[in-house]
Amino acid sequence: MNRWLNQFKGSLVKGVTFIYGKASITNTTGVVASYSGLGITSIARTGVGEYTITLDEKCNDLLGSKISVVAATPVDLVPQILSYDVSGAKTIVVNLLAAAVPTDSAQDIELLIELTLKNSSV
Repeated sequence: MNRWLNQFKGSLVKGVTFIYGKASITNTTGVVASYSGLGITSIARTGVGEYTITLDEKCNDLLGSKISVVAATPVDLVPQILSYDVSGAKTIVVNLLAAAVPTDSAQDIELLIELTLKNSSV
């Protein structure tokens, strides 16, 4: 990444970058109504219960992620990363699973996203 970043979060790993974002998803159709997040180019539905997050820039590796589902009433959806290629295609593919099956939500939901990326080969 070629940006000025806020600093002073202690880490034993060099070049750690955090990206935060959110996506509003429409019920039953699963369409991404809106998304936001610095460092995120797009969040798009790419299949039933499947969403692809595209980053602005390439990074060396994905070190971790936290993805939470926010809903007005309880939903049985568990986010799981299906695949990622942050050093090439700049993508992270996330499935929303109900009983281990990719599923669209029956109500409007919001995804809160935190990505921890390595931006150094050292």
